[in-house]
Amino acid sequence: MAAMIRRSDRRAIAPLVAAQGVERPFHILVRMPEASRLALGRLLGCTLVAGDPAEVQAWRLINENLRGLQARTHWLHEQLSPFARNNNWWEIVTRTARRLGLPFYSGMKDEEVERLLFDHLAAEFVHQHVRPGDDHDRFLAELHPNLGRAIASLGLSHDGTLMLVAALLRAAAGAAADAADAAVDPREGHNRLGDWLRRAMPWTWTTSICLGLRLLQQRLGDVLEALAVRTGRTLRGDNYARVGTALVVIHLHDVVERTLEQFDVVGT
Repeated sequence: MAAMIRRSDRRAIAPLVAAQGVERPFHILVRMPEASRLALGRLLGCTLVAGDPAEVQAWRLINENLRGLQARTHWLHEQLSPFARNNNWWEIVTRTARRLGLPFYSGMKDEEVERLLFDHLAAEFVHQHVRPGDDHDRFLAELHPNLGRAIASLGLSHDGTLMLVAALLRAAAGAAADAADAAVDPREGHNRLGDWLRRAMPWTWTTSICLGLRLLQQRLGDVLEALAVRTGRTLRGDNYARVGTALVVIHLHDVVERTLEQFDVVGT
């Protein structure tokens, strides 16, 4: 079961992470901005303290009793048994996929199952929060070529791209979007996000995918907040809805980071 780690016990975490087979999410969570980890903590109900080491916060998101990703994907008999072992990453993602009715086979990599979850939940978000007739491709093209090329470089599905753009616009719209359960007019978010992009990326700069990806990284916390609002309001806090949303965010952070690393190498 969950191992309690104090702020001073950072060195004790690494062997636990390796022994329990959760290296992949742990390292992604450690590299996230603290604001994103804290937002995930609110989503899952984990006890995170601002300013704690990234390793401590990441481990609590994975391992905290009753609320961490491992505990939330235990079967009932495992929750009741003091001898049950903690779930590894494969078990976390496949149990979530199974709970959401997604087909997968045993030879798939955990990243492939993550992608299934991402595409499934992206399609749900689009269905519930994107109004027919809203042209998010046009909204994206009008924002800034750096951001547009950056998002296109991620290789997401159409629904994944649409969800990312819609969540960015929804988050930028602020209180109006947070107050609504249904789809909202994205134009307010488009205007506010456009203002931020013009300050961060003057149009006179050379178009750069790397620059766009770095700025997208800065806004991923907003995407998480938009998805978390949707989870809390439209799915009424269902356990696997929370877990699925957390897995989508972890996967998206990793995709953006790995894509940025690739473009940094070639200098584009």
